[in-house]
Amino acid sequence: MRTLTRISGRRRVGYTVAAAATVVALGVVSVAADLTTSASTSKADAAAPPAYEQLTSGFLDKSSSDYFRIDLDKTSADYGHFVIAIPGVGLAWAHGTATVSPHSPTSTTLSFDGPGYLAADAVLDTEFGVNYRPQGDIKDVPVKLRGEIDGRHGTGSINVWIDGTQYHLSAAPAVGGADPVAAQLAASLVGQDWKAVYALADDSLRADMSQTEFVTWIQGELGSGHVDDVTITGDITYTTTSTGISYAQVPVHEAVTVDGQSKSADATLVLIHDQGSWRWLTTK
Repeated sequence: MRTLTRISGRRRVGYTVAAAATVVALGVVSVAADLTTSASTSKADAAAPPAYEQLTSGFLDKSSSDYFRIDLDKTSADYGHFVIAIPGVGLAWAHGTATVSPHSPTSTTLSFDGPGYLAADAVLDTEFGVNYRPQGDIKDVPVKLRGEIDGRHGTGSINVWIDGTQYHLSAAPAVGGADPVAAQLAASLVGQDWKAVYALADDSLRADMSQTEFVTWIQGELGSGHVDDVTITGDITYTTTSTGISYAQVPVHEAVTVDGQSKSADATLVLIHDQGSWRWLTTK
């Protein structure tokens, strides 16, 4: 069983200064990952899991990196199809659809008990809890599902049984707590402490670049320049997407000197709740 935290997009950190708009930004650029590799399976194509693009609801259990995806669009041909991804176990899905029972305008009760499949060697998206790629053998297993999901806010609590073993997945929106990380990040940027900035970055960045590569690269981008100021200018705003990913938006005013010229602008430090802690994702 292998995990691929960047399956939903490889990212490179970029440091840019837009002189015309006097924008100072430490940004992350996404490049789509190649997901064209097909699974090598012992089953017919009919045993393949539903395409991840069709499963537009679900949540990521940040304590374990387990995640659940389901199609709750009643107009979709895949309505009720779901997958369960558990690192160390694999990707499981049902031969059929879950019974979907709306419980409130935002809450839905789910149930399933029947045949299913397990791809133990599937590649999983343990950072964002959205994507997956089956590979290796696919095994027939019984699958059972009981639980509730809030498709609008990406939260829920479910119990699943895969081949007789029970697992519990749950997620609640991150409600705060990013202030210390935001303050530490701002201080590290002003102090030119690039090792500390790297340590505060999300898993995707740190998987894509070593600390040495990051420090060498950012120093090369700045040259003889430096970050003069990063001041937090307002309250942090928290959001949780329909896929259960929580972000903290930190308003700041940044000033930098590059090539002997001082530039400043308002910006936003974007933090992501990554496996139980707030981490720097990008600046925009």
